[in-house]
Amino acid sequence: LHRRRHSFPTRRSSDLLGNSANNAQNIQLNGDFNIKKLYDKVPFLKPYNNPNPNQGDPKKRKQADDAIEKAKDKLRKDKEKVQKDIFKLKNDIKKIRLDEKKEANVKKPEIAELKKQIKIKRKNIKKINKDLWLKQKGENPALAIILQPLLAVKKVTFSYQEDRTTNLSGFTQSSRFVGVSKEGGPGYDFAFGNQPGMPLFKPIDQQGRNDWLDQAAAKGWITNDTLLNRPFAQTYRQSLNIQATIEPWRDLKVDLTWTKEYSINHTQFFKRVTEGGGFEHLFPKDVGTYSISTVPVQTLFKKLDDQFRNEIYNNFESYRSIISDRLQKENPNSIGDYSYRDTVRNDYKDGYGPKSQDVLIPSFLAAYMGQSPDKVKLNPFKTIPKPNWRFTFNGLTNFAWAKKIFNSFSISHGYLSTLSISSFETNLDYLGSGELLGAERQDSLNGNFFSLYRIPNIVLTEQFSPLIGIKMTFKNNLTLDFDYKKSRTLTMSFNDYQLNEIRSETYTLGIGYKIKGLKFPIKIKGRQLKLQNDLNFRFDFSLRDNITVSHRIDQGVSIPTTGSKIISIQPSIDYTVSKRLNVKVFVDWNRTSPYTSASYPVTNVQGGIKLRLALTP
Repeated sequence: LHRRRHSFPTRRSSDLLGNSANNAQNIQLNGDFNIKKLYDKVPFLKPYNNPNPNQGDPKKRKQADDAIEKAKDKLRKDKEKVQKDIFKLKNDIKKIRLDEKKEANVKKPEIAELKKQIKIKRKNIKKINKDLWLKQKGENPALAIILQPLLAVKKVTFSYQEDRTTNLSGFTQSSRFVGVSKEGGPGYDFAFGNQPGMPLFKPIDQQGRNDWLDQAAAKGWITNDTLLNRPFAQTYRQSLNIQATIEPWRDLKVDLTWTKEYSINHTQFFKRVTEGGGFEHLFPKDVGTYSISTVPVQTLFKKLDDQFRNEIYNNFESYRSIISDRLQKENPNSIGDYSYRDTVRNDYKDGYGPKSQDVLIPSFLAAYMGQSPDKVKLNPFKTIPKPNWRFTFNGLTNFAWAKKIFNSFSISHGYLSTLSISSFETNLDYLGSGELLGAERQDSLNGNFFSLYRIPNIVLTEQFSPLIGIKMTFKNNLTLDFDYKKSRTLTMSFNDYQLNEIRSETYTLGIGYKIKGLKFPIKIKGRQLKLQNDLNFRFDFSLRDNITVSHRIDQGVSIPTTGSKIISIQPSIDYTVSKRLNVKVFVDWNRTSPYTSASYPVTNVQGGIKLRLALTP
């Protein structure tokens, strides 16, 4: 889908500052591939591509296979009978042709009728052959182990979208046909959605954008008034979402997701500064956001030591000198070693010191994503999205032995991670080629090149939700739930040069039991007391351990700023007296043990009886 929108003034404005001409362009690509339906077109593959109600029960599988074989035998017999009928009809045609007593005008309709019957019989054979082809035995367990992984990809969907807008201030022309002025401004390509400097499916071309503005000014489309104070503005947004469903084995489902979000807003003042002077591109500025799915899981399980550090953080600091060396090789403006206030450090290169933003970002990504500092991308905006996933398995109860124990049994596992830059903007002190690695001007305060963008922070989040989750319902009305979740959030701040790390682990256990028609050893008027409705017992336990550590770069200090260990125990009993009245007896005990001296251990206990009365019918 490709849509364009434009709007222009319908008449020339008397205001010498001109008007605004704007357009918009939207591109959407969507795809939905149901590959499972394609597999089902092949009868031999269909049993391996769909749920088998007899899985785990060899006896029932054999009975189903025998029934299919019996049906195929019947079809074969029907086919033989039809073939015999066709043979007989052909013989009858021969006899008619050899019969000299019959006239030709008599033979002809008789033969035609017999041929018509043969044609019908042949159609029946084709139908029988098709039925034989479609009737396939159930899956072979040994062959299923090989085939099912080959048929694993069931469905793939994707959505890609690009949105672009342009707003040209100081436009002096009046629109005519399809928004184009008599003098041809701002061009038929602009009227039909063309975005200067933003070609389809290609990176933004800053020089191309400026060239278009220069040409527009040369053609007299933009006001010469030096008081013009409205900027030329463009917006760009890119969105990508890919989802794939994979079933390598029956009842084991894997959902994969790739995501990317990127947006950038550009503004600049394009005007004459002095009367009679030329047009200038003043204060060009980009402001944007960036987010992408990623997988730094290989470093998640590294524990912190007694000093609240680990080898991952140590790698982060040590990788900086390697990144500095790589940056110098990419930037011809960096010559020699890094120097700051008459101090020379030969482990860092000119303009790329230990606290350079351009050095810290690749070092951070290499360390915490488990990559080599020699191979990690120096430009974070060129990172390729990686898949997040979710696993679910609920096929245990397909086996005969499991059906005797469980009503239901499911296992789940999920992982989600995002690398995000919530805000970045053009560094107005930057001087260079306009590329991330083309800086020329250095900051006299720290000896580092001014970065192309000012980035307040870069955030890496990940969570197993859950790492392992089990839900069981037994035949005796007992339920058991267990979850283990783990998460981490890393925020690299370039304002105070601190790395904040939030780590969290949560264990939850839930046990429930339902008793139907509970009898008490008490008699009232000679009758034993019995509860008519279900009595539900519930026990919930959770342990949550979370801590926030602040790492101060190059200061050898890593301190916990917040965090605590929270234990919660919640037993309860509830009984539904009637449709409107429910009674619950409960106890809620929890204890909080902080990691810092800013707070103290706290234990809370509460309990009681809750009555819930529903007044609505």
